[in-house]
Amino acid sequence: YPGLQNLIEQKFEDAIRRVAHAAKSDIEKLLEIEKVPYTHDSSVFQDIAQKRNLHLYNEINRVLGGDADERNTTSSSIREMLNGVLERDRRKTIETRMAEELELLLDVYGKVVFKRVQDKVPMLCQDMTREFLATIKKSMRNITDNALEEVVKFSRAFCRERETRELEMEQMEKSIEIFQRVLSKRSVLQMDPSCFCPSAKRPR
Repeated sequence: YPGLQNLIEQKFEDAIRRVAHAAKSDIEKLLEIEKVPYTHDSSVFQDIAQKRNLHLYNEINRVLGGDADERNTTSSSIREMLNGVLERDRRKTIETRMAEELELLLDVYGKVVFKRVQDKVPMLCQDMTREFLATIKKSMRNITDNALEEVVKFSRAFCRERETRELEMEQMEKSIEIFQRVLSKRSVLQMDPSCFCPSAKRPR
């Protein structure tokens, strides 16, 4: 029944469109909310404090080039190296500091947002699957008998073929009926000769 198949496919396509539209709307709302930075995760502030001075720590390690005791450096020379590192950091422009701070915040907070979205999106997908199944069940239940009767109609070619076969079957049944009558009369003649010859006597 092509009509019935098309009806079911149409119901599925409509359900997919509705559920996909709702899921897209939910994800867009989630992403819109995440545009405003917000978190109660204390590790974010700890990471910011740690990474804020990380570049100074890396610069000091680079200047010292390893263990100070192995190089026989004096406290005064170490002090000079540290002063040089701090001086270079002090000479950074405001734009550079703002760029570094922004990069730091984006890196730390971005990881929090990524985890939050990573957890939320699969949950939305599960809701979408449940909603899709519920929508399909509701759509199938709402198909009326009239709609089913409309789509399960036979095609014209099938109807013509059926009429031809029915006519052939009717003719065949008539032929069988005639043949059976002929056989019946023949059996009667064989059993009773008087039917063929009235003067013949029936066997006693």
